Amino acid sequence: MVEFVFQRLLQQSDPQDAKERAQIVERMLPLLRDVANPVEREAYAQQIARTLHIEERTLLARLHRAERRAAQVSQEPIPSGQRAVTAADTEGYLLSLLLRRPRLLEHVNEALGEIALLPLHGQDFTDPLHRLLFETWRAAGDKADSHEQLLRELPPVAAERLDSLLGKWTDLADEQWVREGVLAGLRLRLRNLKQSEAELRTLTRQAQEENLPEAAEYGKACLEYARAILQIQHAMTRYRGGAVWLMKETEID
Repeated sequence: MVEFVFQRLLQQSDPQDAKERAQIVERMLPLLRDVANPVEREAYAQQIARTLHIEERTLLARLHRAERRAAQVSQEPIPSGQRAVTAADTEGYLLSLLLRRPRLLEHVNEALGEIALLPLHGQDFTDPLHRLLFETWRAAGDKADSHEQLLRELPPVAAERLDSLLGKWTDLADEQWVREGVLAGLRLRLRNLKQSEAELRTLTRQAQEENLPEAAEYGKACLEYARAILQIQHAMTRYRGGAVWLMKETEID
């Protein structure tokens, strides 16, 4: 979809005009943010930058700023024993659970897979430090259980965040760890889907106002987002009600 939208914008705009170039970039940012594969995302960014004759680092900087604005991630620590977590806290809270119980990721991905969604990935974390921590943790593989190993692989600012996250937890029974982890994972994906849907609806309205042919394509994508959002909401309701419907085992240490 990124390639399709970009080519349509090029056809309908004058890339030589600075103002129209900026408008193209502004429209592409939310779509780039939704590309889960970081290699694919960077390839798209390079293509857009080359075509529009702008610096790739400038485009990536704007993308990262847009991600931070969308996330509105709070850095306030989660008090010990606190269960209620706001949307802004979700990234850090989920990471704190995963870092303490790595096998929780299997349950989170299973829950997402049951409703035909991709497994948790780095792009789900819009805070740059959270994304770096998650991707470094995943790349560590069997070494992921060693927090000391992770600390050695991280730059100082990320290591400080890791230390902070490791302090944000309360001991729970195994089934509670699973429930908390899955709910946090679903909540994170729900937040991202809602943001993407809102951005796409804005593009849809603009395309409809300008009688652009891609309005129909945007509309179909909005419906896909709406279905996924509804599925996640239903899954979260079942978990909140105490139905651990996906858990095949409760031993997660």
